[in-house]
Amino acid sequence: MSHEEYVYRQQQRVVQVAEQILNQEIGLIEGTRLLSRLRGEVTEGQFDPDFTLFIGIDSETDALPVGDERQFWADSVLLEKDKEIRRLEDFYRDNVVAACKVLISRFGE
Repeated sequence: MSHEEYVYRQQQRVVQVAEQILNQEIGLIEGTRLLSRLRGEVTEGQFDPDFTLFIGIDSETDALPVGDERQFWADSVLLEKDKEIRRLEDFYRDNVVAACKVLISRFGE
């Protein structure tokens, strides 16, 4: 696979994750973390304004259990963390939705 093909596949992954967030098929924080990590695969340089929100949310929520890592947390702790997850997802939802639409427009076919 060429570098261009790899980058293209990662761009399509960005679109897929953004659409999963919009369709509520993946949690907002979990999806944000995925997009934050994909940034380096689809952009050149350290700064890309289309990914700034995702990187910030990833950083702010890195102590919250989402996705597969939840299996390693105690149920009693998850109950408390889930309240914080819901609060932050509600707080960021409108901005994340708008940012996902930008990524879909930018990298979609």
